[in-house]
Amino acid sequence: MMKKTLLKYISSLLLILPILAHAVWFQGEGSAEINDGEVDQARHKAVQNALLGLMYKGGASIRSVQVVKSGVLESDKLTVRTNGEVHDLQVMREHLTHDRITVTVRADIFPMRTCNRDNYSKTMLVGPITIQKREQAQLGGIYDLGSTLSEQIYQQLQISNRRIDARHLMMTPIASLSDRRHQNQMLQVARSLSSQNDVQYILFGHINDLSNYTTTQTSQLTGVDDITHHRGFKISLYVIDGIKGQIVFQKSYSTNQKWSFDPTRKVDVEGDVFWRSRYGKAINYILQNAIQDIQVGLYCQQTLADVVGIDDNQLVINLGQANGVQVGDTFKLMRTRYLISQDGAVSSPVFNNTESPEFKVVSIQPDRAILQADRYSDMANIQVRDILISATQLRGHTEQMNY
Repeated sequence: MMKKTLLKYISSLLLILPILAHAVWFQGEGSAEINDGEVDQARHKAVQNALLGLMYKGGASIRSVQVVKSGVLESDKLTVRTNGEVHDLQVMREHLTHDRITVTVRADIFPMRTCNRDNYSKTMLVGPITIQKREQAQLGGIYDLGSTLSEQIYQQLQISNRRIDARHLMMTPIASLSDRRHQNQMLQVARSLSSQNDVQYILFGHINDLSNYTTTQTSQLTGVDDITHHRGFKISLYVIDGIKGQIVFQKSYSTNQKWSFDPTRKVDVEGDVFWRSRYGKAINYILQNAIQDIQVGLYCQQTLADVVGIDDNQLVINLGQANGVQVGDTFKLMRTRYLISQDGAVSSPVFNNTESPEFKVVSIQPDRAILQADRYSDMANIQVRDILISATQLRGHTEQMNY
């Protein structure tokens, strides 16, 4: 009965799997806090956390949408997004205390071919989230909601930073981003912030809707009107590769929930009262799903390293131990060129690593690595802000595919 209840709350499970030639059982554990006695919601989150753990143990992209047809999931027709066929999924154990739930899940998977990826975590700056119609924030005076959401995304990425290295937080609004329709301005700002902060990816967001309305119900017994306030919430998130000048993730999320606060009351959007309300919980749930979507959306994106220093025949790049770089890893120089259109506009950079020199990591720091050239001549014409890409993991992927 407990398993059937759990499955009703799981509409989509994310699994990332190793590249193997046969089905494999994977087991993972996850936990979540129980708020206000909502065990089912906490159970859902715990299972998601367990499956995210399996994501990071393996290595593949999410490709197809399949329906599980065997084992405990057969009658529930649970939909699983994965790069391989899921033969079975079981909830092995569940431990419940007064404020926390822990579950252990086990999945039988036959993986398929994955993308040509690397194992380095992506560097990111979490930028400002702006409110498009500030007059809609008047109810409750929640004008600081955008900056609060930026901070929450930044903190949650830092907690679960296996795939994303959130290095910087910027909450100050940028005037040129006030109109989300101006995509070119967004790309230009992202390029500038990427260079200034030694990161590859920039996250922006717009809160598109905070509108509110009321509903009235008249009691048949007393004839008294019961007025209920409701409020919408819609947010659009963008992740831009500041080096390539491309939007690599774009998605909108929305909800509509009861607004339980007095209409004349100013609400503290950083306070626990707000986040424990139905409206606050709905926003938090959206943020959790968005962060998972962003992690998945960046999974197959290349991790590019910036040259931030040059000393004799050594290079310093902006990736380090925190990103998974190890001594002995090798990187290739990416040759960069720009295309100019007939009207004189310069395109995003085009990269080519054919026959480019390689550099080996000889020393690492938390956010830096020092690379040595095999030949001094390989250092010719290399400049700060040149781009490197992993050669070690590209070779490993090719060998695995050939095998």
